[in-house]
Amino acid sequence: MEVFKYLEKYDYEQVVFCQDQASVETIFGSLTKIFAISKEKNIPTYVAANRLAEERIARVAKSRRQFLRNEKNILSQLTNNNFSK
Repeated sequence: MEVFKYLEKYDYEQVVFCQDQASVETIFGSLTKIFAISKEKNIPTYVAANRLAEERIARVAKSRRQFLRNEKNILSQLTNNNFSK
């Protein structure tokens, strides 16, 4: 989860008392989804967590591909418009 951010700069109180409310809500939401998938599909929670992670990775990859396609189109339009004047 969000353990990695504590490796570089460890703050005991922030880790133990989890003062970052947004992180707590994100973790809670993720765990809720994992438990729901596990129960619905009758699979272990680790498998449900992997599926959830794979779905998120696929969504991000698709979003990035779309962005890059749009970026190329925008850049080519700008380039064509600048050189045609």
